Amino acid sequence: MRQRTDSRFDTLKVVMALFIVVLHTKLWPSVFIPLVRIAVPVFFIMSGYFFFRKIYATDSMRQVVGAWSNFLKRSIWLYLFWFVAMLPFTIDIRHRLHLSCDVWSMIYSALTGSTFVASWFIMACIIGITIIFLLRKHLVFATVVSLAAFLLCCEQSSYYGAFNGFNVWFASVFPKYSPVTSFPASLIWICVGAWCARQREAQSEKRVLWGVISVLGLVMLFAEHYWVTEMHWQRLNDCYVSLIVVCPALFMWVKELAGILQGIVMVASCNSNHILHARVNSVRIIACYGKASHNAAVAGCCGVSDNDGSRERSIVADSEPEQSKGVQMA
Repeated sequence: MRQRTDSRFDTLKVVMALFIVVLHTKLWPSVFIPLVRIAVPVFFIMSGYFFFRKIYATDSMRQVVGAWSNFLKRSIWLYLFWFVAMLPFTIDIRHRLHLSCDVWSMIYSALTGSTFVASWFIMACIIGITIIFLLRKHLVFATVVSLAAFLLCCEQSSYYGAFNGFNVWFASVFPKYSPVTSFPASLIWICVGAWCARQREAQSEKRVLWGVISVLGLVMLFAEHYWVTEMHWQRLNDCYVSLIVVCPALFMWVKELAGILQGIVMVASCNSNHILHARVNSVRIIACYGKASHNAAVAGCCGVSDNDGSRERSIVADSEPEQSKGVQMA
């Protein structure tokens, strides 16, 4: 079965991908860092949304398990492909960082972070979607736990300097582990995607509301970035509390654009049908007049009487109201 594309989410994916390129190439000044930091959460939201949309679309347990199984197969094969393709570079980087390259070390790195460069997103998506999938019947509980995990990521990133005592304890319990680049960072966004997937139909009347919340969230995000920078709390700049406002609102705003697009398509289709019917009827009228003129000319050449010519003209006159009705109906 051929899958339909969605111009709303395709456009969003392109913009977020450009943000990630800008983030890793440092093409923009640091003041724009908060803006490009929305990209990874939005990708997690989209991953959760498209996965759980399939889950909530069926009541068959067999189809539900099959959708989860297919997701795991595709994601794991994608991970293994890039792992093999990047293996020479991965070994070189791990040697430079004095990291072991044995099998168990690689497995631990895959489950808790990255093996090859930036691979943490794929594994975080696999683990995060699996956890929320298993807790899908307790989505409120899963959301609360995920929110706590996200706040931990914020503390380990932008608010690291504000909780020194906690950081010492955390490092002693989880040495060399950063939740910021692991599956805990994905849980809250996958939950958001699952909540969005439960809403089957677009509600275009809330489109303006989501747009306003998105703008306010961006203002909060830049203000938060300025504040933690001035306080010198940041160890990383990956996670901000304000992301929990702007990212879901932005996704919902894009999702609710379906009402606008459907309206445009309906208006365009209606206008094209009217134009088509009008053109068809115009062609019929022109063809009728042309045929009458041709018959009159032939009659004149053959010496047909004026009575016959009058009868031919009356036929044309009788056909005009019928064609006019067709134009009015169109």
